[in-house]
Amino acid sequence: MAYGYPWPTATERFERLEDALRICRAMFTQERSTVQGSIHHVEGAYNVPQPIRPAGPPILVGGGGERKTLRLTAAYADLWNGFGDEAMIRHKLEVLAAHCEAQGRDRSEIVATRLGTLIVADTMEEADRRRKVWQEDRNVGDDTLEMRLIWGDRDAVAERAQAFLDAGLQGLIFNMPAGSSAEDVVRAGEVLDTLRST
Repeated sequence: MAYGYPWPTATERFERLEDALRICRAMFTQERSTVQGSIHHVEGAYNVPQPIRPAGPPILVGGGGERKTLRLTAAYADLWNGFGDEAMIRHKLEVLAAHCEAQGRDRSEIVATRLGTLIVADTMEEADRRRKVWQEDRNVGDDTLEMRLIWGDRDAVAERAQAFLDAGLQGLIFNMPAGSSAEDVVRAGEVLDTLRST
């Protein structure tokens, strides 16, 4: 509301999202598209030139809602991005697989990733110090810490990140705390480059 835009109900926002996904998919794959959505529609809309990639740009849906978000992912998306600890990720992937089965779609067609924050330091002591600062700055309690942050020295970070890939993800997306140095980014890249997707 700060910018003067209306904030519709969750139901309407999901209707708008599904309409947008349907319209994008149609326009990525057809020279002229007609889609009658719940709220939005196009009639004979041109998309010229057509995308270079035959199916168009990959569509990513992010979020963990089990009834709507993951259903829309199964129906329309090429990629899914979630969040949480390993147990939550495993569960969400099971729910996504069930939605894919209901859609007649192979779950392996969707690249699954997780978003989180990363702190990798040369020592555990330094990583813990930075973790405490991060927690205090964001008022993050210990109860939700592992849902949002991976921290530690190189070995600890590699082990924890690998656990997410072993849980069924094909990739990891990280942000780093404000004030991270170029050396921090290089260190993170070196650690993550050693991981393997199962």
